[in-house]
Amino acid sequence: MLGQLTHRGPDGNGFYHDYFISLAHARLSIMDLSVASAQPFTDPSGRYVLVYNGEIYNFRDIKKELPHYDFISDGDTEVLVAAFAAWGISCVNKFNGIFAFALWDKVEQILWLARDRMGVKPLYFTNKNDSCVFSSELRSMLASGLVKHSLDTRTVAGYLQYQSAGYPATFIQDVQEIPPGCFLKISQFGSELTPYYKLCPINIVFRQTPNITALRKDLFNLLNEAVVSRLQGVVPMGVFLSGGIDSSAVVALASLHSSNPVNTFTLSLEEEGFDESKEAAEFARLYSTNHHAITIHPDDCQHQVSAFLSNLDSPSLDGLNTYLISAAAARAGMKVMLSGLGGDELFAGYPGFRYAKLLQKWRVLFDCTYYFRKNISSLLQHSTSSFAFGLSKMLSSKTHQVQDCYPALRQMMSMADVSRFTKLDYNPSLTLTRDLKEIQSVDDYCISNYSLAELNYYAANTLLRDNDQMGMANGLEIREPFFDQKLIEFMLGLPDAIKLSKYPKQLLIDTLNPLLPEGINRRAKKGFVLPMDRWMRSSLFEVCDQAIISLSAYDFIDHKNLLKAWKQFLRERSGEKWTTMWSFVVLGSWLQKNNLN
Repeated sequence: MLGQLTHRGPDGNGFYHDYFISLAHARLSIMDLSVASAQPFTDPSGRYVLVYNGEIYNFRDIKKELPHYDFISDGDTEVLVAAFAAWGISCVNKFNGIFAFALWDKVEQILWLARDRMGVKPLYFTNKNDSCVFSSELRSMLASGLVKHSLDTRTVAGYLQYQSAGYPATFIQDVQEIPPGCFLKISQFGSELTPYYKLCPINIVFRQTPNITALRKDLFNLLNEAVVSRLQGVVPMGVFLSGGIDSSAVVALASLHSSNPVNTFTLSLEEEGFDESKEAAEFARLYSTNHHAITIHPDDCQHQVSAFLSNLDSPSLDGLNTYLISAAAARAGMKVMLSGLGGDELFAGYPGFRYAKLLQKWRVLFDCTYYFRKNISSLLQHSTSSFAFGLSKMLSSKTHQVQDCYPALRQMMSMADVSRFTKLDYNPSLTLTRDLKEIQSVDDYCISNYSLAELNYYAANTLLRDNDQMGMANGLEIREPFFDQKLIEFMLGLPDAIKLSKYPKQLLIDTLNPLLPEGINRRAKKGFVLPMDRWMRSSLFEVCDQAIISLSAYDFIDHKNLLKAWKQFLRERSGEKWTTMWSFVVLGSWLQKNNLN
């Protein structure tokens, strides 16, 4: 199992074994580089043994609350053990950070598994046949020899429709992911999963008419603290800079607290319409950063994409861009990178926010025309126009409410297309609609409702998962300031009018004024994307073709329709979107690599 995790911790490894349990750890040293923080870590009494992935940003404050503990290290690992010894599992309520840990209590013979509030760090487990297996990655679970290589096809349906698996289910039968903000207690008497935090309205203070000046001051302090706390460490670190608003905000705030130029990294593409390196370079010059522009050539991408597919721990439609830039940052000696991920979710950067608000405005007319809209939607869903496809998704929503419109707007593949290419009959949108009802806010906060949906589902299941697996594939920890708990709760409590204005993310820009260039939110939004449509028909053809052919042999695939669509896509004779074909490429490659049945 440990052999499958060495990329996550290239700085060393350790083992613990007794009659009841075996623990192994691959170490990525960031806070304390000495052997004093090596894991598995045992407390002075010998009672508690810890293996842990992540960072507790406020560990120094917690350390001050433990004056009677005789610390021998300078990092956060020992603080976690000391906190557990003092307060038990309730210590997780004190932690501000990203973490997944397993702590073995030798006296009580209890294993505790816990995960951070936002789900930044992954933690998988299976608890069957009087044994428990857990790990940070699925491939490590498979390597244990105690987990069957059996595919959960319901998760495949969710992946095809919404890009990635949704917790707690995984692609492997009997293997689950501990949800964000939860801990699991395992003993000889059984197991018990307990939530200690949920991102939902009960944890949000809603402000009807906030003072805008005071609001911006509070928001600046929260943004600033979120960045500062994530700059901790004694290793080289930097910031991913795309040239957009979110990453530029992180660079600007990081520069305020760095005595040396901030290391920045961006992807540079030769294809017109995709490259943001010019904007990134201009911003890097503004803050005199140590800037690295990584040029991606189409002729060289086959090897890089093959490496990306080999490093995927869980299938995802996204993540290639993160892998490429993470690999470049790691080659440059970085151990920690900050990312602007999460800015769109908090500051209403996606088109779906405006669509949801539009539906709320016209809710009476919209809600009473469902069957009429459904017929129009079915005519538009195969259009090659991105506008028509987006319109078809919006029209397919049963009602204007976020629990109905979000599953419709967020899907990448309709259930009709899932049925066209597979023999799967599980509809994940029904489960998503049900789950969304439990976390929705008051109707007046439409944007907050949509943010809650994005943060709990797309961000948790796709964005954060991709950041972790692609960063750690290169021995790199990625930290996301916009996923700070206090910042998220603050933003969710603001009324719609403050977050949704004429220009995107005006609140963020006004709050950071004059740190960001004037007019940065009036540029066309390109996103951190690659020209996959072109590459799949040229330099990536062999990689994609092999994966598609491999996938077509599986029983749950309608191989005739899939192979026909692939051939038509290559000849540009149909309206098949590259995202549809790429989702099958990734799935086929992953299944073949992991020998899933």
